[in-house]
Amino acid sequence: MKPELINPLTLAYLGDAIFEVYVREYLIVEKNILMPDPLAKEAINYVSAKAHASFMHNILEKNLLTDEEIAI
Repeated sequence: MKPELINPLTLAYLGDAIFEVYVREYLIVEKNILMPDPLAKEAINYVSAKAHASFMHNILEKNLLTDEEIAI
């Protein structure tokens, strides 16, 4: 897959799904949240437009992305 050839909104859609898997694993393994309802409610704190905007602001501020990644 060549991300530079894919619509950014499509990439964001795919990225959300992948990111949510990592968030769920973190919440289950590290935070020991095992029930579906509390798990879903806590996941929203990590997987939402507001959370993503905050995350992106932080990694851009810390220069953690390459110029190519920022362009995509």
